[in-house]
Amino acid sequence: MKSVYRLLENPLIAGGVLVLPVLLFFVYFFRYSFDIPWFDDFENIPYFLHRFLDAPTWTEKWSALLRPNNEHRVVLSRLVVWLYYLLTGTINFHSLMLIGNLCMLVVLFLFYRTIRRASLPWWYLLPVPFLLFNAQNNLLTFTAVYTLQYIATIMMILLALYQLAKNAPVSFGLALVLGFFATFCNGNGMLVWAGGFAVLVYQKQWLRLGGWLAVAALAVYLYFLGYPVQQGNTEGFTYLLAHPFQILSGFLIFTGSLFDFIPTWPLTWRFVLPFAAGLVLVIFLGVWAIRLVFFNAKPPTHWNGFLLGTAVFLVTNTAIVALFRVRFDFGMVLWGTYRTYILVLWSVGYLIFINLRGRHAAAETARRRWLPVFLGAAFLVNLISYVVNVPRVAENRKLMQVQSFNQRYNQIGLGASRNSAFADYIEDNLKIMKDRGWYQLPSPSVSSDEQRVFEPVSTPLEKVSWVVSDGSSYINVTDKDETYPSGYNGGIYLILKSENRTYLRFAAKNRPSDRNPFRVIPGFIVDVPKQMIQPGQYRLGLYIVQSEGRSTVKYTDRTVVVE
Repeated sequence: MKSVYRLLENPLIAGGVLVLPVLLFFVYFFRYSFDIPWFDDFENIPYFLHRFLDAPTWTEKWSALLRPNNEHRVVLSRLVVWLYYLLTGTINFHSLMLIGNLCMLVVLFLFYRTIRRASLPWWYLLPVPFLLFNAQNNLLTFTAVYTLQYIATIMMILLALYQLAKNAPVSFGLALVLGFFATFCNGNGMLVWAGGFAVLVYQKQWLRLGGWLAVAALAVYLYFLGYPVQQGNTEGFTYLLAHPFQILSGFLIFTGSLFDFIPTWPLTWRFVLPFAAGLVLVIFLGVWAIRLVFFNAKPPTHWNGFLLGTAVFLVTNTAIVALFRVRFDFGMVLWGTYRTYILVLWSVGYLIFINLRGRHAAAETARRRWLPVFLGAAFLVNLISYVVNVPRVAENRKLMQVQSFNQRYNQIGLGASRNSAFADYIEDNLKIMKDRGWYQLPSPSVSSDEQRVFEPVSTPLEKVSWVVSDGSSYINVTDKDETYPSGYNGGIYLILKSENRTYLRFAAKNRPSDRNPFRVIPGFIVDVPKQMIQPGQYRLGLYIVQSEGRSTVKYTDRTVVVE
């Protein structure tokens, strides 16, 4: 351990270790990102921009900026979209994803500044980027509005708490401004006031606490003023009273979801390690916070104030996610969309632990022993996240490409159900973007010769041993024989061809469900949502794309009927 610590004292080696996970993350991002909108992107990006630019008065512009998306006001996301348009005259969903993900660099910088303000050697930060920049939160990483909505809100809240922890009049005023703005960045932006409350109680700044609560009340009042959307969140409290232990276990599993290593395992297996890890972290943070606030005789420090406020914000947010999501589907506590909060929370837990015993000689000796342990653990978590999730991310990229294909040729694919008002809404927004020169769907969508799938059905038809299950909402097609193409662009796509329409659906590789998640097995599985296919009888076929671009089209003896 001592030899490892001596290596990390070398600025060049430590700098390389610090930069490595950040560089790896953005290499991964640029390789698998795409310029395709999805679902909530339409309301918060093209619809907002069209409405904002065409509004004849500033009152109507403010209305466009503040209009809720579901239960969230997302002012920062929309301001970024507007500023990007002012700079480029276009909309680029890949670039907006990038801007959102870059906000995590600000979070890392705030942790760095906190370590420097505490006069700790900066290399104690080294485990943190391995936690913040990994592939666990891939569902969020590759959706434009989610990165701007979630990561940017975390950044804004931490900026406010960082200023508040300085314990000075000017920084208090700046924290109020940042906190007020953070409230309108996302629904959980309001939790900045909970984090700030903890900071001010720790600092025993009672007059400032009164001002903080007054501004908080004003911000929350304005947030809900003219609030048209109700999603039944009050039912979450009813569910809590009826199922308290389920909510508690969901909270603990979500808290420990950093250790959800194998997403292909059954949920009952996946819950065990996160539950244990979450229990340990919650107890640790709870004991630390209680001792710090109620049994601490030392003067308040920026280190403790900032980390306390951040921990309270993140733990409260974790509890709210469990409260409002478990009643829909208990497995949502392991969804990657929310994982970013957990990555930051475990980073905070590490920083608290590493400075737990103060600055005396014995504490420094203990820190030197622990640093290689935490760095090794963080590296392992980071490595596993890429090994496990990169294949899924690669498939998601191909899925989005084929959804774009279906949207282009069938006016359905990017999040809506057939013949719905939302389907018309998506088409209208795509037309607006095209007519105004902002954006067009990629062409080709899947492969350079994708037009082959529009050719007449070729004969003879191939006999296949597929298992085709016709459910109420999905048609499931499973094959156990087809050799799956390898490589970046390699993939299998199910063709559904009728007299008038041709759809493609991405076929994912078969994955083992046993204890060896890396075992390679032949075949594929496809889920076809019926509400994304127009009614009719469809011949099934395959469009097989090799990594080098060569492709094969073949049709089978199987047909399905969509009603």
